[in-house]
Amino acid sequence: MTSTTASGLAGTRPRQSGPSPRRRKRMAYAAAGALVLSLLGTSSPAAFGADRAPAAAQSSAVSHIYVGGVLSNSLAGVNVTGEEGAAPQRVAGSPFSSGYGAFVVAASPNGRFLYTVPNIGTAEIMVYAVADNGQLTRVQTPKVLIPGNATTMGLSFSPDGRHMYATSGTGFFDKGGIVTTYNVADNGIPSQVGQPVNIGADSGLMMSTVSADGRNLYVSDYRQGKIVRLALGSDGVPSAPLERVATGSGPCFPTISPDGKHFYNVNEIGGDVSAFSIEADGSLTPVAGSPFAAGSTPHSVTITPDNHYMYVPNVLSHNIEGYEIQANGALVKLAGSPFPSGSDGDSPARTFLNPDGKHLYAVDIASGADPHTAKLHTFTIGAGGRLTESAPAYDTGVAGADGPSSVIVPGH
Repeated sequence: MTSTTASGLAGTRPRQSGPSPRRRKRMAYAAAGALVLSLLGTSSPAAFGADRAPAAAQSSAVSHIYVGGVLSNSLAGVNVTGEEGAAPQRVAGSPFSSGYGAFVVAASPNGRFLYTVPNIGTAEIMVYAVADNGQLTRVQTPKVLIPGNATTMGLSFSPDGRHMYATSGTGFFDKGGIVTTYNVADNGIPSQVGQPVNIGADSGLMMSTVSADGRNLYVSDYRQGKIVRLALGSDGVPSAPLERVATGSGPCFPTISPDGKHFYNVNEIGGDVSAFSIEADGSLTPVAGSPFAAGSTPHSVTITPDNHYMYVPNVLSHNIEGYEIQANGALVKLAGSPFPSGSDGDSPARTFLNPDGKHLYAVDIASGADPHTAKLHTFTIGAGGRLTESAPAYDTGVAGADGPSSVIVPGH
C-alpha cells in the first residue's frame, strides 16, 4: 500500500545506493497510483530443522492467480502449477472486466468465487464465479454497495465462508474507517447484515483477517498504527472494538499463522514485521523481539503450510525477505536473505505459495515490458528456505497492481 501522503510514508524514501532513472520512474509510478486511490476515498507446527525444504501441503495441481490494478479496469488470470520450470499461462478469456480502481481482490475460502470493489465511481462489490479452468464469469446480482461509497481496502472471510468483512474509509475525507458485514449465500452473493462498525474518527486505510476459530476479527489501522480486535458473534456480526494494540508505523496485510497461534503484520512505513501471540480469548501479546527488521516498504506476509518459513516482499528494496519462524513466533532471517526478486524484478509487492508449499510467486508491480504493468515471477523454495527463480516471468498486462489487488485460488 505504498503512498506519498503528508505523513511521510515509506514509498517516498529513496534507496540508499541510488536507483537508476528507470527504477525511479517505476517507484514514482507505484507510489502515485496508490496516492490516487487513497485520495479517492491449518496444519500443525513442524519440528524445526536447520536446513530443509518446506513440507508439501498437497500434490501439484493447476492453481489460478488473479491480478488487478488501481489503474486498470480488468483482472488478469494466470494459471500456475507445481511443475518445476513450468511457465505461468494465461487463463482462457483473460483479462476480465473489473471496473476501475479495484484495489482489493479476494477469493472465498472454497475458491469458488472472486470478489473485487472498484473504488473509482460506485463502490460496488463485484462477484465472479471461478470455473475449474480459472475462467471468471460475472455473477449478476442486485448492486451490493459499500456504505457511503467509501474507499475499500480489504475483504476478508470467516473460515466457513459464510461471512465477509469489508474494511473501508481512508480517514482523509470521511469520518474514519468502518467494517461492514455481509452474509454470503451458497451462490456467492453477499448481503449486508446490520450497520457498519466504526473503528474511530482518525482511522483509515484498513485491512482485516479472521482468527482460525472464527471468533475474532483483527483490523490493521494504517493511519493510527494499531491492530484493532473485534469479537465475532455466532451470527458473524462484529462487536465494537475491544482492543487496540500498538504495532509499527503503517501496519497492513494482517496474517494469521497456519497453526492459528500467531498474528503478523508488516509495517510499511517502519520497514519491519510485527509478531504477536494469540491468547485463548483472542487478545494479542507481542512476541519477544518484535518488530523484526525487513527492507524498505514491506508488503504482505506469506507463510509456508508447515509454519516454518515466512516471506515478505520489499517493494522499494527490490527484494524478498525470508525468515525462519521460531516456536514462540519470533523471526530469524534466513541465510542469503533478502533474495533477489527475479532476473528483471524491480518492485515485488505480493507473494503467494503454490498449494504444494514448494513454490513461491511474486507479483512485481513495475517490471513489465511496459514499466507500468506487473509481472509474475516464480521461485522454487529450496533447502533452508532459499529462493531460486525457476520459470520465465509472466507479464500480466495490468497497471498499478499495488495493495491487496491480487490473490491465488487453489485448483478445485
